[in-house]
Amino acid sequence: MELARDARVNGFLIIGKIILVFMIIISTFNVSTFLKSADRAINRSFSDASSVNLYSLTDTYSDPESFYEFRQSIDGVSSLGEFYNLLNVDEGVTFLSVFDQSISVADFKGGEHFDAYYRSDSEARGKYIDEETGQTVQDIKSMQMNEKAFMFYNLNLVQGAVDWSEISYENKSVPVILGNDYSGIYDVGDTLKANFYFEGIDLVVSGFLEPDSSLFYKGEMNTFLDDQVIVPYPSKLKEVQSDDLYFSGILYFAMFAGDIAVPKDMSTDEVLQRLNSYSSKTGFTEYALMNVPSYLVQHQFMKQLIQDNAALLAWLGILLFVGVSGISFLLSRQVLVNRVSKYSVRWVLGDALSSILRTNGKYVFVEYLILVVLFSSIVWHLPNFDGYSYLIVMALLGVIFIVDLLSQRGYLARSLTKTRKAD
Repeated sequence: MELARDARVNGFLIIGKIILVFMIIISTFNVSTFLKSADRAINRSFSDASSVNLYSLTDTYSDPESFYEFRQSIDGVSSLGEFYNLLNVDEGVTFLSVFDQSISVADFKGGEHFDAYYRSDSEARGKYIDEETGQTVQDIKSMQMNEKAFMFYNLNLVQGAVDWSEISYENKSVPVILGNDYSGIYDVGDTLKANFYFEGIDLVVSGFLEPDSSLFYKGEMNTFLDDQVIVPYPSKLKEVQSDDLYFSGILYFAMFAGDIAVPKDMSTDEVLQRLNSYSSKTGFTEYALMNVPSYLVQHQFMKQLIQDNAALLAWLGILLFVGVSGISFLLSRQVLVNRVSKYSVRWVLGDALSSILRTNGKYVFVEYLILVVLFSSIVWHLPNFDGYSYLIVMALLGVIFIVDLLSQRGYLARSLTKTRKAD
């Protein structure tokens, strides 16, 4: 009954105070989650190790007939594979072999946003019947890469593991990594029956990427991988045999088209000398090197943009906290002023000070309990929910509660003491 009567007198003030304190804690939560995601983005994609010059490596087969003839040559395709092997083990540069190529999967369980043709400006192709196998298949987004690219872009698993040294396509079974959007659709150990460069292959789910994992691809600094199937490339390509010439010819060219990350102090001439030495050793000469000048510029720009936004948001959060805290304190003081007359009557009639303070403490406790329930019910459903940030806010709210309670106790004790002295 006392709470109901108090609500009628101070209801609007209490609601205003709850709204203001809620603004403090929700702002703190958002700032905390942004700063944490900013740190994660910088550590993952914009570390000093990623601050390099980038070159793009490609073949020079512009004539379809010449390309076809090369693909029919066991020695030719093998020389391409050996060129890749030498480049991939070079410790002076980092060869980032990444290629996006859709994969047809039978009886696919995912939704349309995994479809290879699904974009903001195009519809998904959806499921269809494969004419050769008669199975119901769907073309899904896939990114193939070597281990160096995976490490360079600081990609990490939240579940499972992949042994890159054991990757081989010979037994038609390959461990794959799924983007985080696949969580709950497939589990570690599940198998996707796929068509990979016209070869039937089992893709065994071996892990899941962290949310918002991304890499630099075709000029885009943040190509996100949440809806992708990551197919690991072998660390070493074998000599080609006649029975796998067609498959190897496609695969080796896909793996060859990548980027070369080099230290900023290494000249283009030095990079070309390395490639020329590989060409002399293997006999593969049809390649070209192109500089990707936008990479380093975008790298520095986006890193600075994230840092600047994080600092700005932190300062705005601090200013909001100070301003709103001051207004909230004034509202809290006005609520207590309205209650003092009621407490004064109890005080004059002989109620103990501790009993009056406990009564007021219950009011304050209910206010903050409402805040906890309101805040928790909202942030638990936010896409950016973070347990660490939630605990920070709960700790902050606890501090605000204690300061508010002690402040009110002190003010109330002084006011009642003055009332008795006046009597």
